[in-house]
Amino acid sequence: MLRKRSETDFSHELVSLMADEDKQALHTLLCNCVSVERLSEGMTNLNFKVIVPGDEFVIRIPGRGTATFIDRNVEWENYQMVAPLDISAEEIYYNKHTGLRVTRYIDNVFIALCRSDKAKLALGPLKKVHQSGAQLPVVFTGPVMLRAYEQIAAASGVRISPVYYLLKHQLPGNQQLTCPDNSLLAPCHNDPVPENFIQDKQGKIYLIDWEYGGMNDPVWDLAALVLEMELKDDEEEIVLQSYFKVTEVSDPVRIRMTTCKMYQDLLWYVWALIKTKIGSDLYAYAHNRLRRAEKNAGSIHYLV
Repeated sequence: MLRKRSETDFSHELVSLMADEDKQALHTLLCNCVSVERLSEGMTNLNFKVIVPGDEFVIRIPGRGTATFIDRNVEWENYQMVAPLDISAEEIYYNKHTGLRVTRYIDNVFIALCRSDKAKLALGPLKKVHQSGAQLPVVFTGPVMLRAYEQIAAASGVRISPVYYLLKHQLPGNQQLTCPDNSLLAPCHNDPVPENFIQDKQGKIYLIDWEYGGMNDPVWDLAALVLEMELKDDEEEIVLQSYFKVTEVSDPVRIRMTTCKMYQDLLWYVWALIKTKIGSDLYAYAHNRLRRAEKNAGSIHYLV
């Protein structure tokens, strides 16, 4: 199936991770590939750049334990819903059973910008999604997802810190603050880490990896952007002013923003504990998120 490769080529690693049905479906692609590069490893998946004469592709291999969290049928529906928006990578192949996905490679251009300017660039595709009217198949709000992950943790024998439950019960209003009514629910990415934004040579911004996509308060995506880019308070202010096109951010938005931050830190804390139980080493990551949730708890009570 494979030509002879150099020792730095990752062809054999890639094939060893693929299910037989995917090898068969992608036989022509694999036979014609010139080289395979392993892209930077994310916290969820493995990605390989496959180069063939005249074209380049990315093959996504689901990471260990991914099926515990992600419904590939939902992910596939998410891609179908956002495809008309032309903001995600072009899909070539998708297997809902194995989770393997092939997309056309986008040559990511690094641009030296300050963090707030990079965040403002990310607002374009996010706002396009939020205002699209697309109906994604699941609801992904803080309370809904915390309950789901708590159930997974219990079934997996994961011990959750009592601090987590204390912080969870301190969240003012719970569902009412993150989604006061159904009118706030909009299609959201829910995991807009910097690695999921790609800018091509023409300046177009793509938003990739829709595994966690679902209906949510759009402020969730803004809170995630601020947390994952580690923006300072003044940079966060610039992002909120740019998104809402205001000079003064309202208190209700600030409360939603801080509440969403807490929900995310609690959610990804539990997620990381489960991943650690499965075999990943994310224990330090989990507790860093729990500590930050404690810090933000004081901010919520100050605002309310």
